[in-house]
Amino acid sequence: MKSALVFASVFSIVLLAFFARSIEPRPIEGIEGETGFVEFAGWVASVKESNGHYFVVACAKECVSLAVFRGQADRLRERSLDLRTLRKGQRVSFVGVSDGSGMRCLNEYCIEVLS
Repeated sequence: MKSALVFASVFSIVLLAFFARSIEPRPIEGIEGETGFVEFAGWVASVKESNGHYFVVACAKECVSLAVFRGQADRLRERSLDLRTLRKGQRVSFVGVSDGSGMRCLNEYCIEVLS
């Protein structure tokens, strides 16, 4: 049973990543509680780590939370972006999937430090 749930979870993430690549990104102001593929740029308000997962909050006109799960965080680190080095006030750009209350990182290119 557990392996079936793991398979279903992995399969749904793969499908989501596949379809998200074909969707044109929209600015966060156009989402307003909807779900979809979005891009956002702002200044880091906070970075929290829990069991290898990172939760980055950045603010511009409004604040957005980006969840970066352990696998993506490891791949970001391999790409020379260690989330442990993010500091409050740094300008960042996010690209991810919005669930209406926050964003999820899809790959190792979901966050970029602009300054």
